[in-house]
Amino acid sequence: MTFSNPPVRSKLEMLMGSNVVRLTDRRYMLKLMARIRQDYENRQQSRIEERKKNELMRTKMMILNRLIPVQEAPVEIRRYPLFQLYLYCDAIIEEKRKKRSPKQIKIAQSLYRNLYPHTETEEKLGTEETEVYMKRVHVNGSPELVPLTDEELAEVKREEEAESDIVNGYMLTQEEYDRLHYETAAIKDLREAQNVEDMYARAHEILGILYSYVDDGKYKKPLKEESSASSPEGQEHVDEPETAQSTTQD
Repeated sequence: MTFSNPPVRSKLEMLMGSNVVRLTDRRYMLKLMARIRQDYENRQQSRIEERKKNELMRTKMMILNRLIPVQEAPVEIRRYPLFQLYLYCDAIIEEKRKKRSPKQIKIAQSLYRNLYPHTETEEKLGTEETEVYMKRVHVNGSPELVPLTDEELAEVKREEEAESDIVNGYMLTQEEYDRLHYETAAIKDLREAQNVEDMYARAHEILGILYSYVDDGKYKKPLKEESSASSPEGQEHVDEPETAQSTTQD
């Protein structure tokens, strides 16, 4: 039986005072069950207390090493004399820091205008001057200045931004872009193709026949090849087998 196991016998002696088990005694078994439950609860409570103690010591060490401020510590930890001294020292340091920091004085709007009278007006005039765009038109033969429309104003600002980007080196000019991104006339014609047949015909002029397209029977020879095929040299080349056939018949 399991009751004869040495650890179990020692447990019975600790709980009941004897290692003799009376299995048929109901009162004895109920008492044993109650004491086993009580012993389990006591052990569980002792483990909880041990974990609380370890966590408390860990928090204390973190505060001592200044890993967390004392203000964020639990209340039961802040009551310790050493941590009360920490709080007192921090309060003194914060008070001296406030005395050293200069006070921010808010200047009234009227006083600000008296101290800086020209700043705001110059900024407004500058913005107004930049926002006025005029164009010269001829009305009844005489030139007149007319303000630009919204579309024209947006186009002018876009051109000014592009010019400033070119001056600052943020964007290339059209000549520099064309020199870096050079395309031949054949490539430009290929980009202007409107259908697939025309695209493949122009691609043939650049790369040669695309055999996958020839197999499908969709390729058509360009006009240059047809004209070259109808030249006199091509006729002489075709007529050679006829002369050879006539000689064989003779």
